[in-house]
Order: sequence, then C-alpha cells, then structure tokens
Amino acid sequence: MVCHKESGLLARGLLSRQQTPTIEFMLESGEMPPLGLSVSPEDRAQIKKFLEGF
Repeated sequence: MVCHKESGLLARGLLSRQQTPTIEFMLESGEMPPLGLSVSPEDRAQIKKFLEGF
C-alpha cells in the first residue's frame, strides 16, 4: 500500500491491530483512502486479511 509505510512520500505509519475499529470505520465511510487516491482490489484483500488477523 502506498500510504501506510514508515517513511517516504505519503508515509502515514504502519497499521496496527489496535486500530481495527478505526480502519473499518474509515473504509466504510469513504474517508480511507483520502480523496484522489484509490485502493486496488489486491490492497482491499490485504486489508481484509489484516483486519481478520491473518
């Protein structure tokens, strides 16, 4: 994923399991990804696995 990495352009820090409720809310509400960016189907699958604990 472009945004959630530790350094570089658009770096926002790595996601953690403790953020699961916030991640789910932001995805469902359309706040993630921010305007102008998109999440590929592959990234959505990775996010889903991350949220499920795999």
